[in-house]
Amino acid sequence: MNKFYSILTLKTLVLSLVVVGLLIFGLYLKSYFKPHYQKVEFSTTLYPQERAIVRKMFAEDFLESKRVIGFDDVAIFIAKYDLNDDGIEDVFVQISGRYFGGSTGWDTSIYLVDKNGHWNEVFSNTTFGLFGVMNTKHNGYHDFVRIGPKKDRPLCEDYLLVYQWKNGGYNGGFIRALTKRDREIFKDEVIR
Repeated sequence: MNKFYSILTLKTLVLSLVVVGLLIFGLYLKSYFKPHYQKVEFSTTLYPQERAIVRKMFAEDFLESKRVIGFDDVAIFIAKYDLNDDGIEDVFVQISGRYFGGSTGWDTSIYLVDKNGHWNEVFSNTTFGLFGVMNTKHNGYHDFVRIGPKKDRPLCEDYLLVYQWKNGGYNGGFIRALTKRDREIFKDEVIR
């Protein structure tokens, strides 16, 4: 009886290890095939409350733009994503217009929104390009990628910039080659 019990216990242990191994392998496959970042979708019509905040923040610049250009050619592009998983969507802003951009891109900023509704700018750059928020995090904040023109290339076809949270903001960015998965996510965009 004792020998039978030992064999039964050993079989149960082996079966349990196989099941746990299969579960871990299944989770690995699920994460492997999950997109490693989500494309940030900018809009000129959604998010009217955020657009009004941007108009108020940049009111003097918009007036100066109209004075210099002679008419209002400003468009505000807004996208939202919760970068620190605090349950509050943070705001991506791109401002286009002759006064706010040119051959190097448009004014682009990312603002963290706190529980009181205050906006804190954590990224600012003049840039063209597509943005994606990554599954990976540094210091509690999602990394994000930007795919866009490089100084010596009219269109970026072989790299992306990865930004990680450091010292209270998204600083710098390192270049990484585009992968087949990157091209799939942005297949309908400028990437060839």
